[in-house]
Amino acid sequence: MCTLRLVDVAVLEVALAGLTAAQTPPQAAPGEVVTPLGTRLQALAVDGKTLRGATACGAPTHLVSLVQHGSGTTLAQVAVGEEHNELSTIPLLLAGRDLRDTIITSDALHCPPRPSGSGRRPTRWRLPAP
Repeated sequence: MCTLRLVDVAVLEVALAGLTAAQTPPQAAPGEVVTPLGTRLQALAVDGKTLRGATACGAPTHLVSLVQHGSGTTLAQVAVGEEHNELSTIPLLLAGRDLRDTIITSDALHCPPRPSGSGRRPTRWRLPAP
């Protein structure tokens, strides 16, 4: 007789459902990320935009914003000065913010180039922090 025929299918299904439920990670709410260990992180995005039709003394107005994932709420924004760029403005944007348990996404433009001669591509980029 085949051993598998002796298995009670209903009992097996309940056991498998319990096993998969225990392994299912918690669901992230809008605007957050859940790590494989179950830590909940607030998800924010940094991005820059030049405003159409808005000028300051003849120069286009360029802003860098901190936006909450999920809701799209702008939490802060800083104008990029003529002597600066988006990358150098990010520390001003993040200054004074509690960034514990936070993950920030951004464009590759905001990632400083790797040191010359390193020869390795980083697995994750780090933004300049205040």
